[in-house]
Amino acid sequence: MIIKFYFHDPSSYNHLSPIYENIKGSYDCELVNLKNNNKTYISDIGIYGLSTNQIEIFSKNKDKKKILYIENQVGKRLDNIFSLNFDLVLVCNEKCRDFLIHKYKNLNVKVIGDTHYNNLIKNYNSKKCLDKKFITIFLSPDDKNMDIELLNINNFFYLIDSIKKINSENNLILIRFHPRTTEELKLKIKKKYPNLYFNNIISNDEVLKRSKITLGFGTSMYYESLINEVPSCFVNLNNKFTTLYDFFDLNEILLIDNEEDLKEFITFPKLDNNFIDSHKMAINNFINQIFKLT
Repeated sequence: MIIKFYFHDPSSYNHLSPIYENIKGSYDCELVNLKNNNKTYISDIGIYGLSTNQIEIFSKNKDKKKILYIENQVGKRLDNIFSLNFDLVLVCNEKCRDFLIHKYKNLNVKVIGDTHYNNLIKNYNSKKCLDKKFITIFLSPDDKNMDIELLNINNFFYLIDSIKKINSENNLILIRFHPRTTEELKLKIKKKYPNLYFNNIISNDEVLKRSKITLGFGTSMYYESLINEVPSCFVNLNNKFTTLYDFFDLNEILLIDNEEDLKEFITFPKLDNNFIDSHKMAINNFINQIFKLT
């Protein structure tokens, strides 16, 4: 049996590669990068990760069976898509499943969990460091193809202002820009906060070694922080984001929506990495669904 895993962006790759790594010794498997790739592929099962440019939905590859995997943030990736021609759609949680069932009739959708972070967990080594002076904010991309609310710079300003007010120990506030953060957003933040620390040169590993806590807006650095024993939370102060966290399972993440809880978290950080077990289960669920389709 020939199984092809098709991806276009890093996020899709990060979700599909753990499945590939777990079955490649038993089956004829290949990871295929669709970026700038005009070749037509043939497989018994084609497994696609949904990217922002929707290329997987319109693929001309010749697969006997097709599976689409959709991670947490659907964003605008399914706007103007009126049907999904897949034998099976695998999703991260029930919220995503319910959204798809409502949007597309007679679609075969199964919840399997989040398959990301396999290599991080597998290669985990404690990175404890006594010099923990950063309160690190990981920004998400201000990308019109993702959640439109991320384009509102005032939401970032509000979080930074709140942390500055709470930061009584004078920890260094570090802003980490996403690789797809626009130059316009970078310049606006640097202009408004010239005394904050901006560094996108040192590695994420080094940042986590020196971070007391991390905060973010739906970014995968939340999970990477927990793996490295750094307390982390997602933020939505005063619920300024109305849709950003729609497809997250709120029982599996720490989401802070008010300044009082944010102050508690900054003053007494708590670490919860129970997601590791659910991640491993998601990989097994994904593999089981593949072979139920054969």
